[in-house]
Amino acid sequence: MDTSKAIELFGGAITAQYPRTFIDVSNLRQVPDHQEVYVDSQGFTSIIVDILERPPEDVCSNDKEAALHHLKDITSDHDLAHTKIWHEGLARFPKLPSHFPAVSLLATEPDPIAEKATDKKYTSICLTLLRLEDKKTDILVTTNGHHEPGSWDNGNVNFETIKSDSVTRTMSAYHDKILATFEIKDWSLFVS
Repeated sequence: MDTSKAIELFGGAITAQYPRTFIDVSNLRQVPDHQEVYVDSQGFTSIIVDILERPPEDVCSNDKEAALHHLKDITSDHDLAHTKIWHEGLARFPKLPSHFPAVSLLATEPDPIAEKATDKKYTSICLTLLRLEDKKTDILVTTNGHHEPGSWDNGNVNFETIKSDSVTRTMSAYHDKILATFEIKDWSLFVS
């Protein structure tokens, strides 16, 4: 049985496959026009797609810097002093033209390993930045997994070796499915 469903984002201009258990937050509260937010009705995971203005090159000279710039904006740790970036690399959106650069990060806020305590809350963040240079636009796909105190074992989590907890493994799988199915159907959504 397929556990995903086709979701139309931004009035159908973008589509992707989301888990069936996710619900549109705009049915519950107001969401900014540049953002689509979905939450798992059965867990602690959210998926957010943002359409953002591309930062100028004097602020971000490369794609990794741009991803970090956007990460600073979405975390409560705006200088990233307590956020740990575990992995970074190139990303692919197979249903989009290959000339658009994309980078991904896996981060935690705060760093649960440095905290050395399973009684702390933390959030796992899968962030992928798609750069539409000709449209002066960045698209940010972020999947967040919230970890409650006592829900994870510090000795069993090592993000450096991808030995993560079940919440992070599940949200990473959701994130990968979204990237694999992410499609822009109406390019007029972006002002050149």
